[in-house]
Amino acid sequence: MDKDLPLKIRVDIRNLWDSPNSSLHKSIADLKATLGHTITPLAQWSLLWSELGDTFPDKTTFVPSIVATTTVWYDQLLARLDDEAWAEELLTILEGHGGEITLRVQPASDMSTVWDKKLRVFVLNVAAVEPHRVSAALEKSFDHLFSPAKVDVEDEDWADVKTPPLPSSRSGDTATLPTAADGTPTCLPTVDQLPRPSDLFASKAPYTLIVTAGHDRLEIQCSHEPSLQLLHDYLKKHAKVNQNDSLRRPIYTLALFESDFCASVMDTLWVEHTMKWLRSINPTLVLAFVESVLGYELVSSTASTWMYRRQLVVERRR
Repeated sequence: MDKDLPLKIRVDIRNLWDSPNSSLHKSIADLKATLGHTITPLAQWSLLWSELGDTFPDKTTFVPSIVATTTVWYDQLLARLDDEAWAEELLTILEGHGGEITLRVQPASDMSTVWDKKLRVFVLNVAAVEPHRVSAALEKSFDHLFSPAKVDVEDEDWADVKTPPLPSSRSGDTATLPTAADGTPTCLPTVDQLPRPSDLFASKAPYTLIVTAGHDRLEIQCSHEPSLQLLHDYLKKHAKVNQNDSLRRPIYTLALFESDFCASVMDTLWVEHTMKWLRSINPTLVLAFVESVLGYELVSSTASTWMYRRQLVVERRR
């Protein structure tokens, strides 16, 4: 272990990464029991700390974050083995591989994972992203693990995105279904023609958004995660600090929640008081944002609930 690392970081590596009793090693063992291969994680700790350390003002969260991200990688790979075709392709590339297989954990600008054919190692690229984004980012990388997809980068920060053709759940395939003049399918697809929920609900309109107002909580539910994420990021960026709070926390706490229906999809945003507050939550700014910025149209409303829909969305380019 690099002696130049802070003592706290070295202690956490010993206790949370190297220890055979850690949650990470349990995930490694679970994967080996099913896959039949041991994939050993090798973290570039000095590089990780020098590249990402500044994004962790609290050093106590650095190693746990890397451990959690790596554990997600093992758990998602294990879940992928339920797909026999995908598992067979993985076993093919691992065939004849002598000794242990390495998972190289290194810093990067974007969260992703790849199989390095030349070095015959897995690579986990770790970026400074919010914890709830890790699973979705790795899920997309696993879709193209054997044949990485080429991504065209556009100069524009924003672009109108129309609903694309419905893709197959298998990477690289595209399903073409009979459609009416307005673009709606004239027949139902088979379950195998549908992509993963994280892709399906980000690309198929219409999108549904519901705002429910209570005294202590404002709940926004949305089928289109990018819309929900933009609303979350905007409110967080302009959050007002509670001047009566000695910790100088924002008046409102924002929390995104993963869908109970499927993994890697955020479908709920809670806006709650950080501490006791006399006034109830005013939903008007959120309602205005939903209509004026996100472009949703009001479908129905009650005294405390507003339902919106949108046919097309504006997607943020990476």
